[in-house]
Amino acid sequence: MKYSKYPFYISQLIIKSLKGQLTKSEQKEFENWLKIEANRELYLSLSRRNLDDKKILSGQLHPEQSWKRLEKRLHLRKKSYFWNITRYAAAILLLGTISTAVYLYWKQAFSVSLPIVRQEEPLPGSSKAFLIFASGEKINLENEQYFSPQQDSTVRLDNKENTLTIESRQPFSDVTEEYQTLVVPRGGKYKLVLEDGSCVYLNSNTKLHFPLIFAGERRVVHLEGEAYFEVASDSLKPFIVMAQGMEVRVLGTKFNIKAYTDDRAIFTTLVSGSVQIKDSESAHTALLRPDEQCIYTAHDGRMRIHTVDPQVSLGWVHGRFVFENETLEEILKQLGRWYDVKIFFRDPQVAGYRFTGNVGRFDQISILLRMIEKAYDISFTISDGTVIVSKK
Repeated sequence: MKYSKYPFYISQLIIKSLKGQLTKSEQKEFENWLKIEANRELYLSLSRRNLDDKKILSGQLHPEQSWKRLEKRLHLRKKSYFWNITRYAAAILLLGTISTAVYLYWKQAFSVSLPIVRQEEPLPGSSKAFLIFASGEKINLENEQYFSPQQDSTVRLDNKENTLTIESRQPFSDVTEEYQTLVVPRGGKYKLVLEDGSCVYLNSNTKLHFPLIFAGERRVVHLEGEAYFEVASDSLKPFIVMAQGMEVRVLGTKFNIKAYTDDRAIFTTLVSGSVQIKDSESAHTALLRPDEQCIYTAHDGRMRIHTVDPQVSLGWVHGRFVFENETLEEILKQLGRWYDVKIFFRDPQVAGYRFTGNVGRFDQISILLRMIEKAYDISFTISDGTVIVSKK
């Protein structure tokens, strides 16, 4: 890519990231760009200086009632030719502002040494994980590499571009299923491609137990945390996810499961296909259709099904935080996992405040907290890796 065009291209990626419109290839390229500390600081600086008031173009946090009023106004104005022209002009202005800043940074990068970031503020998460084999062998997946488990040299694992892919040439009939564990820590995410071709996207603070090869009549994995599944179709071998006493059975489909041990319920959201959810103890079952979500509470085996926009649950897969009438407690819990910080409420009452919004996961955490402060009489303090929430 020519030098003169690079700042403009990066500017486009920044804006598309804010709007949640990056393609898979663009998302990878943008994440690689953010890995450079100076680039990340530039992005965060632009967010602090230029985007706080302008990011309304892509949606922001609002108290629930205010959001509904805004949504109604936007719906009416979208039909107006004047609104379309105004929105287009604003997008051009925003692109020009960011392009100028990126160009100045890019030009300066070749003439002076880049500043060292001295902020103590927690940084957004990144792609990181480690794999624990059944033998106890532990592999850090930070570096791209090919490797095989000590107990089975016929299986090869390909780790590159933040994705772990399992390959095997051994006949399935000659294999004994042994479960490995892929661990994604707080502040991390990772992608796994199982030997059957199924893709699993793992969110922060998540563990997935899985066999290198599915040798039996079922494909069974065990989940603790949150993961989005794109299951390869196999009518003879159902795919089953076990999560805290709940069983999700599919043949080939796309769905998200949120099953953290510190959550009050397990959320299963179906994008396409169909899944059957079963309580392991009571044998109660529920069948999900696309755009439906099942909320399962383990203590009573209750299953509640309602229609949802699945993109709300999939926001994290696309590099976004998407909240729809979520409590502040739940929002900060998600931020805590991604930025690897603890949360402490000095006033428990504010934990129940609700918000709706759509913001980028690579924004600085202070930007998100300031948005919430503007909406309610709340103040945040970050100290020693803990976000302290107080009522003004």
